[in-house]
Amino acid sequence: DTKDTAYHTQGDTCKPVSGPTVTLGSFKPTEFVDSMYQHVTTVTARVGFLPSGAELHPTCKLAGGDFICSASCSEINATSESVCTIIIPSIDYSATPHYNAAMNRIILSDNELNISLDFNNGSSVASKAFSFSVPEIRIEPTFHCGDGACEASLNESWSNCCIDCDCVGDDMYCYTGVNLAGQCLNSSMINLVIGGTEPSLPECTIHFYRGECQFISPVTVYASVPNPPDDMELIRDFYFFDGKNYDINCLEEPYGQNENYTCSTVLPEIAGEDGGITNKQFRLWFTIKYTLNGSEKTQNISATIPQLALQRTKSERVMECESVIEELESKEQDLSSKKTTLYGFLGIASALAAVFCTLAAIKDSGWIILCGIALILVGCIGNMLMSSVDKLKQEVDQLKAQRQSLCATSDPGSMMSALGGSKGAGLNMASIGLSVICAVGVVVTMMGIGAVMPAGGGGEGTVISGHPGEIPGTELPPMA
Repeated sequence: DTKDTAYHTQGDTCKPVSGPTVTLGSFKPTEFVDSMYQHVTTVTARVGFLPSGAELHPTCKLAGGDFICSASCSEINATSESVCTIIIPSIDYSATPHYNAAMNRIILSDNELNISLDFNNGSSVASKAFSFSVPEIRIEPTFHCGDGACEASLNESWSNCCIDCDCVGDDMYCYTGVNLAGQCLNSSMINLVIGGTEPSLPECTIHFYRGECQFISPVTVYASVPNPPDDMELIRDFYFFDGKNYDINCLEEPYGQNENYTCSTVLPEIAGEDGGITNKQFRLWFTIKYTLNGSEKTQNISATIPQLALQRTKSERVMECESVIEELESKEQDLSSKKTTLYGFLGIASALAAVFCTLAAIKDSGWIILCGIALILVGCIGNMLMSSVDKLKQEVDQLKAQRQSLCATSDPGSMMSALGGSKGAGLNMASIGLSVICAVGVVVTMMGIGAVMPAGGGGEGTVISGHPGEIPGTELPPMA
């Protein structure tokens, strides 16, 4: 028994080879779960009559040598003990004859642990072998969800792992958003949800009078698909708005348990010439495909915003146009009122002139002055009123020209018809006619005055006798 083989003559003592012994405690544990992983069982080894330089070197056999195992022992401590371990390899339960299906256990018997006790013997190393039986080892195989095999013999099924085992039912699919092992859901639970829009109040602008309201900036719609199948793919996206379908661009966002999408579009123009807020129905449609019971399935899902609020704003040009139209309507009403007054006046004055001039023709010269005055009223006053009407007509025409410039629409013909035709030539001819009547009235009035004036400084009045076709004379009373 030499402490140091290099100096075997110092402090050496002769001891019997039979003295050193190795004894084992209990192997723990000997039952395991899941054969796809390695397992370790340990045992305490005690060395009796511990020689100098002692080390334990173990080897092992499992199931009579059917499986390769590895063993190791720790350094012997001060109490002459060492902890030895046996590493049990992973075992495919379906490929080993040691699997007992009735018990659902892999049973390893005929196991051995062989330990070589090496120690110093003078200048050399001596060895002493010990062999121990290892208790029966039992391993319970379990299924591994996600390995692609549905291990029904290990109680794996769609209820605990639908990613390996297909769901039962024509409309059932495996959803893994909450549990990685998956859960079987009905395809009716795949739906579309709209989370909101940006901006929350999309705005359009009315650029032309009585024109459509046009959107310039895009609207972003945030949507999601709760409970999506693992292999769900969006193959078409569109939306229904204001009675028609339109394409939309939706991009998937990589966050959350659901399939989240950001959809962007410029909304089509909408009718309505007034500003303010209007509401339109907006419906988003997705066509998706995924695997259902081993076959590819396509499905349409949709979500609706029943009342999407939209802000209609008038452009500055349209507001100027409406201001001109308002002023134009006011002046057209004024023009209509003045025309009514003119035509009424001319009607009354013309009737009086007709009466007075008729009486002057069939009776005496005293009616000549009244005839002339009536003609002056018809001609001169009527012409003044006609000038006022004509001036207002020119203002109306100017406003119509402004309306034509500011309120241009996509249909110029409708705007031209709204403007109406010009009557300037008719007004000018009427003005000339009234001027002639006014002049005639002045002449007639002067004739009437001349007819009733005395012939000299005094004396008898002059009698103007009438002739056929002339205005008859009137006998004047003598001068005082």
